[in-house]
Amino acid sequence: PLAADCAAGWAETVAACRPYGTLVLAGLGHTGLQGSSAWTRSPLNAPSRVPDPATREMPAEMSAADIAAVLDGFRRATATAVAAGVDGIELDAGPTSLLRQFLSGLTNLRSDRYGTDRTLLLRRVIATVRGELGAGRILALRLSCDESAPWAGITPDLAAGHAAEFAPHLDLLTVVRGGLFTPGTYRPDAHTPPGFNAELCRRIRDAVAGAVPIVLQGSIVDAEHAQGMLDDGVCDAVEMTRAQIADPDLVATVRDGRTPRPCVLCNQACLVRDFHNPVVGCIGNPEAGHESENSAPPSGRIRDVLV
Repeated sequence: PLAADCAAGWAETVAACRPYGTLVLAGLGHTGLQGSSAWTRSPLNAPSRVPDPATREMPAEMSAADIAAVLDGFRRATATAVAAGVDGIELDAGPTSLLRQFLSGLTNLRSDRYGTDRTLLLRRVIATVRGELGAGRILALRLSCDESAPWAGITPDLAAGHAAEFAPHLDLLTVVRGGLFTPGTYRPDAHTPPGFNAELCRRIRDAVAGAVPIVLQGSIVDAEHAQGMLDDGVCDAVEMTRAQIADPDLVATVRDGRTPRPCVLCNQACLVRDFHNPVVGCIGNPEAGHESENSAPPSGRIRDVLV
């Protein structure tokens, strides 16, 4: 339902980026048991009745009808995004995602076909979204490849199999880590060395054997570090989200041989998954979150940025 409210924003983003040849992907996901009923006053949906350790809220186990509704929701959200002119969709099967919850033995205790085949829901979502996207648009997947809970969760070995299974149906695969019990492993601060996902990403890239380009995520904030990951064969592309919040002109700055404004990985103002829905800012970039207040943004501000 929330995707229906994004149409105008997606269209506005596309219009702003199109003159620069920038690709715009709409992110689609469902938080499942890691959401909150505080505002909806409706039960949380989940693969099984496993509470979120952060909130201790007990979800309802999804019925066949609930699963069908989720599939239709992804279809309708994709149609809305396509109508807004986006270049593709990124599906979220990351640390806070219902799709990851179906993949994991920590949260999927079902005895039906969605439990005996834990990849089934994600396969069906991928097929549904691909069918709605049509030709010429990108289908990307953000996939948790290590929940750091090896007693029952997704391990690198399991994730390598998942990635190889999904790869032929994707155009891009971003390797992330984290899950129900390890939220801090997804977006750590400066206490964790940048590039912490490098070896995990390399392992997944080897598993897909060139079937899909692999993106490295994990506190990469330095352009030389990013280039080193590419040169070393860790990945095919590097995600630098926080670095480009700190310096939206990062790509142009590096190409010009100048030093970008640094991201210090403090996580103080750029948190996006917050129920308060704050404006995304940056302690080093006072313009972050206030870009639309400038009548004439610097030329190239959005050039080469993948939204």
